[in-house]
Amino acid sequence: MVTPVVIPKLGVTVESCIIGSWRKKEGDNVKKGDIILEIETDKTTFEIEAPATGVLLELFFKEGDIVPVQTNVAVIGNPGEEYESFRPELEDKAQKPQKLLETERKEIIQEEKEEVKTPEIKKEVVIEKSVVVGEELLSGGISPRAKKFAEAHNINLDNVTGSGPNGRILEKDVINYYWNAPKFTRLSGKLIKEGWEYKGVSSGIAGRVTREDLRQPGEKLSTIRSTIAKRMHSSLMETAQYTITISAKADTILALRQKIKSRIKNHSMPNITINDMIMYATIHTLTSYPELNAEFINGKIYKSRDINMAFACDTPRGLVVPVIKSAQKLSLEELSLAVKKLTGEAISGNISPDDLTGGTFTTTNIGSMGIEHFTPILNIPQVAILGICSIELKPIKIDDKVQFIEHIKLCLTADHQVIDGAPAARFLVALKNNIENFESISRLEI
Repeated sequence: MVTPVVIPKLGVTVESCIIGSWRKKEGDNVKKGDIILEIETDKTTFEIEAPATGVLLELFFKEGDIVPVQTNVAVIGNPGEEYESFRPELEDKAQKPQKLLETERKEIIQEEKEEVKTPEIKKEVVIEKSVVVGEELLSGGISPRAKKFAEAHNINLDNVTGSGPNGRILEKDVINYYWNAPKFTRLSGKLIKEGWEYKGVSSGIAGRVTREDLRQPGEKLSTIRSTIAKRMHSSLMETAQYTITISAKADTILALRQKIKSRIKNHSMPNITINDMIMYATIHTLTSYPELNAEFINGKIYKSRDINMAFACDTPRGLVVPVIKSAQKLSLEELSLAVKKLTGEAISGNISPDDLTGGTFTTTNIGSMGIEHFTPILNIPQVAILGICSIELKPIKIDDKVQFIEHIKLCLTADHQVIDGAPAARFLVALKNNIENFESISRLEI
């Protein structure tokens, strides 16, 4: 019996995903529950298990393809079983060129003559008549004469840019590349074929490329890493970011943390952390400063009634930012439990995409690593983000005496297009006061 492998519905906000990597290949035997595929959204990655035991008969998509949710991506069954009825019917020609173009033919005729001049050759090239079939309708393809020249001179056509219709590589393109491209030694040429990369300099005799002019293949960014890179770059390019800092006395929250630890042992209270307390104080402060709990989109400011608290989470797959919806309605204990639940799901890769969207303010904490100061980058289109640093001793003058009191440093990044320095500073001062008087806002009974 044939069983399709289906991309599941990933919450209400995700309509498609990317085929990240196939853990199994066509013809492999799989057992029900085996991980056969990893898919990626713009926020995180998910593992897809085999829904049945059998042979992986065919993979309908390759790595990097964008696939709608609830689409069959593969089939499992017994060798020889019919499964064409499970093949997805996609309207996009680019996703299935073979089926759509098998019967299509198109002639590209070009009669012009062009001289190709190089330091060592002057040749009149006649661009030949060629028939383009199948996928070449989309890509332009390579002319037979270009292939012949490339084979005779050991040229990698991947590096040649075509000047013909639809980017078709013509003989003149290969000849120009041959005379203008760098010349490799025997060893460097072999390494290039194995995937090594040319640095762009030629240090050998007569300008030849040697091994020293190459570097080993670079590691391609994962889809989620590429998404992070694009978002961070866009954040810096599209906003006017600035960061201000303040230190808050941490003796109150540290004392409360000790009391909580004594209650954790008898399971009468969740393990509320310092980070949970800072997040709770931030939420409490934002209720009085709604201008920071907002998004800036296409020149318009959208203030949110709810405080949807996003928090940066370090995972094996990269940075993930879960969101606690309507966080202002939660008690400190409820907030702590929500943070732990979403963190666990993010690290395991089982978090719902719906829990990664809709944030209106973000906190990011790397203080546990001993970081004393950093500059958070805005999680656009949000207008502010709070960085939480380590707790350090700070000398304070009290009654003509210097005392060392533990302080926690807070770094607020805001978008100057929306938030001026003064209101951002007032928010930080209010947050500092709430942290230093945390017991009055926590409503904990200990």
